[in-house]
Amino acid sequence: MKKIILIMALGIVTLVNGCVFKVPSTAPSVTNTYSSYNDKIVTKVVLVLDENLRDIQQPVNLKSHACSGHSYIVNLDDSLATSIRETTHTIFAEVVERPILPPKNILKRLGCAGTVYVKLSKLDATLDFGGPIWEESSTKASFALELFIKVQDPDGVILLDTSVEATRAVHGRWRFCFNGHHLLSNLIWQTIRETMEGYAEKLTNSREIRISFSLAPLVGKEGG
Repeated sequence: MKKIILIMALGIVTLVNGCVFKVPSTAPSVTNTYSSYNDKIVTKVVLVLDENLRDIQQPVNLKSHACSGHSYIVNLDDSLATSIRETTHTIFAEVVERPILPPKNILKRLGCAGTVYVKLSKLDATLDFGGPIWEESSTKASFALELFIKVQDPDGVILLDTSVEATRAVHGRWRFCFNGHHLLSNLIWQTIRETMEGYAEKLTNSREIRISFSLAPLVGKEGG
């Protein structure tokens, strides 16, 4: 009897103190891209990823009292930046990455036709545990992602100024709080993949980008 009471007491302490669950996600590759063209954009560009795309760690919003003693953290690290980087390489013949937008003389020295700047505009993750933590109940998870994109030629003329976003939601049945992050992890992967497909479609189908960049073919004067 004492043993049972001790186990129950330890369980209550765990519930009160709570745990921190990190929600990981790997970098998905682009699988489906709708394009009006059959080839890459044959030129060299500079890719600039905003610093807010690096080492992403963001709390998950809990929409219910169940499991509210716990914390959930979206732990993307650099996986989103990796997805953007790899997707950009599928669009252009050559990509050079830089931490900031380079001036015109540097672009000329690099032999680049322009710049692609990407910034994280929105990242929102939610979990809603529908019932008491000791009962199997419906759990809702959602994840929303939005990226801001700006493409410019060497003179600073804007060729594309837009956003791409994706939102995914799913219901699952879980008995314990620690299972919630598994549901969200798969959802994040799907949302990033959908966002990357939208990102690729907007760039590869842009007539302005193709016309402007075709005037500055790949020269590859200097490597990345």
